[in-house]
Amino acid sequence: MTTSLRQTRDGAQGFSWLIAWQERRGELDLILPQWLCDAIGRRGVLTLDPRYFTLTGGFERWLYLLVRRHAGRQSDGWAFDLPHLYRKSASRSPYPRFVFEIHRLVAADTLPGYRLRLETDASNVPVLRFFPDPSKETYPQGPVDNHVEDS
Repeated sequence: MTTSLRQTRDGAQGFSWLIAWQERRGELDLILPQWLCDAIGRRGVLTLDPRYFTLTGGFERWLYLLVRRHAGRQSDGWAFDLPHLYRKSASRSPYPRFVFEIHRLVAADTLPGYRLRLETDASNVPVLRFFPDPSKETYPQGPVDNHVEDS
């Protein structure tokens, strides 16, 4: 795997997610690389709502990741005009099918932590606006203790 978190002038660097792991008495201890811990500490990585992993469609997952990255927790959110979003998606489906899927996801309102809204801009171009909705969030906002007790 490669990452841009530790980009150098010499190009991409390979990395591993784990340095080591150990299982004892039913518990699993993971040792993460320091660069990953540093990135997490300075909020250099995105958190994902656990419900992301329950999204069933690839298009829906792609849209959640895009929305999460661009809107973050900005109260005003973010917006893309649909032609630009279509090009960004690299979808092989025709543009009308892409627009249909966007309409379907807006109506379904299933993206964890976000609201989607379709609008038109001054030139009558369709725009997808997305913004955080704290009432739809399920993950904690502060530090998390991910230690799981064996029951």
